Amino acid sequence: MAYLSPDLKNTYDLAVAGAGPMGLITAITAAREGLNVCLVDYKEQKYIGRKVCGDFMGESIIGFIKDNLKLDYSDIITNKLNHMNIYSPDGTVISKDSDGVMIDRYEFSQALLKDALKTGCTLYESCICKEPVIENGYVCGVKIYDKDAEKSSVIFSNIVVDSTGAAGILRKQVCDNEFFDSSFIERDIKPEDMSRSYRQIRKLDSPLDNADTGKMILLPESRGYYWFFPVDADTANVGIGVASNYKEENLKEMLEAIMAKDEIFNGSKIIKDGSGVVPTRRALYSPAGNGIMFGGDAAFQTDPITGGGIGPSIGAAYMLAMIAAEAIKNNDVSQEGLWGYNRWYHDPNNKLNAKYGGNLFDGGKQAGKDVIRILVQSLENKQVDWAFKNYVDNSTVSKLISADSDITIGDKAGIAIDVAQNPFLLKIGKVIPLMKEMNKAYENYPQTPDLFPAWKNEVDSIYDKVYNICG
Repeated sequence: MAYLSPDLKNTYDLAVAGAGPMGLITAITAAREGLNVCLVDYKEQKYIGRKVCGDFMGESIIGFIKDNLKLDYSDIITNKLNHMNIYSPDGTVISKDSDGVMIDRYEFSQALLKDALKTGCTLYESCICKEPVIENGYVCGVKIYDKDAEKSSVIFSNIVVDSTGAAGILRKQVCDNEFFDSSFIERDIKPEDMSRSYRQIRKLDSPLDNADTGKMILLPESRGYYWFFPVDADTANVGIGVASNYKEENLKEMLEAIMAKDEIFNGSKIIKDGSGVVPTRRALYSPAGNGIMFGGDAAFQTDPITGGGIGPSIGAAYMLAMIAAEAIKNNDVSQEGLWGYNRWYHDPNNKLNAKYGGNLFDGGKQAGKDVIRILVQSLENKQVDWAFKNYVDNSTVSKLISADSDITIGDKAGIAIDVAQNPFLLKIGKVIPLMKEMNKAYENYPQTPDLFPAWKNEVDSIYDKVYNICG
């Protein structure tokens, strides 16, 4: 077991790269645990929080922050979505209850930043993280470039946190460094596991009759989805996300072709628009290494089916900070000393997550959902249309999108189906047991690093089976 050198002159206990919700919650929590914390972000302070996003998350996240950090951000909620309509490509709809809320992401981030600074965190704004500082096999700081001052400098810290978003700037660089053991850390993400998105905020010509209802359309042949989330009674957050390797280049045209079929948008106007990328796959198997921890999109902590990442990143941020504080107190920031973060995030039976409706961290369920995502993206539109008409109902959809191991394989009552002649049922009949197998594997996430390689081989073999079925 390796320990911090007593001769190492650290400027900070924790250096957090990226001031999104993940980085900010990490900073606030760590500072309250007595750590000396700095934040580094490439944006000016006044622009932090501006990001293309669905702006949708579980309402329980606000409760989680209030209960655990004693901070109330309920005023950033712009609308509550009590229902979510999920459509197949031909328009067949299944409705389910929702506990989601729409938020003003910019105001949320600015409020978090204000509270982070109040707790004593230092902000390095307009600064680019260039590369990690590595000594004796440990990340012990980060080199930054100040865009305004046009100069480089080095920040030393006991632990560096990479919350730089989907780019995963520091994650990739530690994996490329010959002096750092990155054997447990994944450098790259496959294009099909990333989603390109285009979003518009639109002012509608007439108020919505059902402003508490969101809409999602599955687009399996595009390996993606369309969303419509009411920001308020006459404003909508509407967008489209497709796998990064999908051939269609113009997402704006794809989105507007869908909107043209919906009279809701007649006379509407674009307030703002933009593009982005988000990981839509399982989280990193191991989001911690010697002196470094990964969170948010940099650790792929998003819902593989919806791409939603605010809730998982906030839950991860809280636990990351708590584990980091404990590791520094114990004078052990090795991978083994930080391993509690891995265990906590991936534990499908985590009581804290269950308390808040499963809207926080759950690496195990993310992997199970990833299996379902791979299945759906392998289907033809007509197969999903058939399933919505003949097979799935409200309960089935809820269990599928939550990777619930209680789901059973069977048809709707009273409908006779020849399974052998139905491609959808043939696939789902083989994939659902693998989803359950994946959930079980994560229940046995390794308690110590020495058990990790064998566990990873087991999970990789499940993925191999899924891809053999789904292509």
